[in-house]
Amino acid sequence: MSNLIIGFGTGRCGTTSFASLLAKQKGLTVTNETYLLPFEKHLPVFYKALLSMAANGDKVKVKNPELYLSAEEMIDKRDYEQVQPVIRKLFKGKALVDVAYYWLNYIEDLSVIFPDLKAVCLFRPKEDVVNSFVRHVGNDNEKWKNFPWYRDIDRKLVREYYDRYYGKCANLAVKYNVRYCIVPRVFESKAYMELLFDWLEIPKENRAYKIGIRLSQSKA
Repeated sequence: MSNLIIGFGTGRCGTTSFASLLAKQKGLTVTNETYLLPFEKHLPVFYKALLSMAANGDKVKVKNPELYLSAEEMIDKRDYEQVQPVIRKLFKGKALVDVAYYWLNYIEDLSVIFPDLKAVCLFRPKEDVVNSFVRHVGNDNEKWKNFPWYRDIDRKLVREYYDRYYGKCANLAVKYNVRYCIVPRVFESKAYMELLFDWLEIPKENRAYKIGIRLSQSKA
């Protein structure tokens, strides 16, 4: 099994449900939108997020404190090539999962650090995503401000956002170990879950099935 599994998608597309499903699997440590990376690539924040992930958010209790501190110094010096093998060592023996929309722009960097990275792109039909966003945000643009490319929200802009996001996903899938996960199909069938778990290399004895996970309402 990979030391790192990443789930990503536009938001309102099943990412929280995906995190909930993987949290049921024995041996995985799962977080959901924990690290709040900038959507546009910011490598210092990215590398420090990986350190925090390796330490489960508590660097005081990290098993290799000297290694951890040396990695922090390398990141401060922008010595990214040197820090990559250190991060791999800190992740060794772990099976960590994080799920968030902002991983889209870091898949390339993650694939360099973790050659066995498993990245799952959550894909939900466009109008379901649009309707869910509009229902969730309403007229409160403060709820939208963390999302990329657009300062305001309306149906046209959410459709544009969706197309741009999944256009980039398609390009990543050609080059890297990215698998599409069709929502809600994967949450409705044990057979689809089996295919996902096989690809993630989750041992059969560790698997738990959660059929019928409820997604956010999509009707406006």
